[in-house]
Parts: sequence; C-alpha cells; structure tokens
Amino acid sequence: MSTNTDSKRGSTDRYRYIQYTDDGGTLTVIQDTENHHAWIQSTLHVPVEP
Repeated sequence: MSTNTDSKRGSTDRYRYIQYTDDGGTLTVIQDTENHHAWIQSTLHVPVEP
C-alpha cells in the first residue's frame, strides 16, 4: 500500500469522497452512504498491482 502524501476530503449528507495523491498517482474513493452496493462506470481503466 502506498503512503499518503496528500489527501482531500469532501462530503455531503449522502455522498462522501476522499482523494489521495502520492508518487504513484491519485486514488479517489467515492461512497454512497445510502447504497453500499452502488458502483461507478468509467471508460478509463488502469492495471491493478497487488
């Protein structure tokens, strides 16, 4: 797991997000607090490294 060098947080009553930036790039987590099975569709994809 990478070390967090910068983070931004935001929230509304229903949606929350947190963004981490480090040497490997940026990771954003988005949460729907009312629907834990929600998902986001995107045309951007990157390989995941364990």
